[in-house]
Order: sequence, then C-alpha cells, then structure tokens
Amino acid sequence: MLWFNKVSYQWIDIIVEHTNYTITDLCIKNGDTAIFTNLKDKIEVKAWFGLFCLNGVFKSAQEDTNSLWATDGIGRDIFKLTMSLK
Repeated sequence: MLWFNKVSYQWIDIIVEHTNYTITDLCIKNGDTAIFTNLKDKIEVKAWFGLFCLNGVFKSAQEDTNSLWATDGIGRDIFKLTMSLK
C-alpha cells in the first residue's frame, strides 16, 4: 500500500469530516431507525480504503459483501481481522 503514504492527511481529514457530517445528518432525519450511528475516525477510514483496495486485488468486485466477511470458510480472513461487517 505504498500509494497510500502519498495521500495527504488533509484528504483523510476531509473524508472523515464529511462522512461524520452525513452520518449525523442521517441520524437527525431518521431518528431511532438510523442504521449508521457511529462516527468514524481516521483509523477506520484508512482501514476501509485498505479493504477497498484488497477487494480489487482479490478481484471481488461482484462478490457479495456478506461473503467477504463470511466465517464459513469462503470469507477473506483479512476483512474479518481488520473490521467487523456491521
């Protein structure tokens, strides 16, 4: 992931800021029915980018998200070890 070192931390901050703004906005609009309620930080966003890249390396573009995190032997361990699906 050498390319990731080239990404400015300012870009990560912008992504985190706008992601959290959207999450907060959705929580206000949807109240108790909001699915995404936890705000994100730099570590989570960087982990997501890493998994997104690995998804391409594994050529899993058309693969169901649930199967990437599956625990029945067909899932990818790196996904489960990096973050939970929910």
